[in-house]
Amino acid sequence: MNFFRRFLFKRRLEPAPGFKIAVLGLGVFGRAVVRAAAQNNIEILAIDRERERVNLCKDFATEAVILDVTSQEGLNKFRLQDYHAVIVAIGRHFENNFLATAYLKELGAPYVISRAASDIHARILFKIGADEVINPEEEIGEDLGFHLARRKNIHALSLKGDYSIIEVEVPDKLAGAQLPVELIAPGDSARVLLVSRVNEKGALETFPASPEPLQPGDRLSVLGTDKQLEEFRKEYRF
Repeated sequence: MNFFRRFLFKRRLEPAPGFKIAVLGLGVFGRAVVRAAAQNNIEILAIDRERERVNLCKDFATEAVILDVTSQEGLNKFRLQDYHAVIVAIGRHFENNFLATAYLKELGAPYVISRAASDIHARILFKIGADEVINPEEEIGEDLGFHLARRKNIHALSLKGDYSIIEVEVPDKLAGAQLPVELIAPGDSARVLLVSRVNEKGALETFPASPEPLQPGDRLSVLGTDKQLEEFRKEYRF
């Protein structure tokens, strides 16, 4: 799942030809999975017993079906054993989640990802064969806390294509050092365009990037593609 646009940069994947998934349960979480998969050109079968929820997914899913996911006979009609992954996104009724997960493994689904609301639920789901168990609320909470602490108030501006400009506090690795040439001159890496600094009088100064040493607290405006910005993030650990 793509939180904070994958920690800032919106990823678009290139799935293998014919890659397809099924999503069982189309509440807020299930619909989010369907939309994200659709944006990445993945074939999606979306299933829920409530017509309204199914209708909300029709514009995104390859096929949207009204079906009680606890019906083993009903699930068997869709040959879910031929899908690369099946996500059981049911959150409110654990019994239904349990039954759907168990039926999917009996039907031969190769990779089942089930949603759990607690550690106990997770252990049960693993015991009946779930290949992966997730707790979206817990994971998002952890990510939010961690990245608010680590990302130092990053801002982003999306441009045409897959280019973006981000603003980030100077990473520890660069504080007190000169900007490497590859981050200033045009090339195949992200490029620092501007440096912003609060002067001794408390006024904000902004100037073009140069080989001058950076100061702790400086902010960098960085241009690049999603890939270049991700490489920049990994290199400088911010």
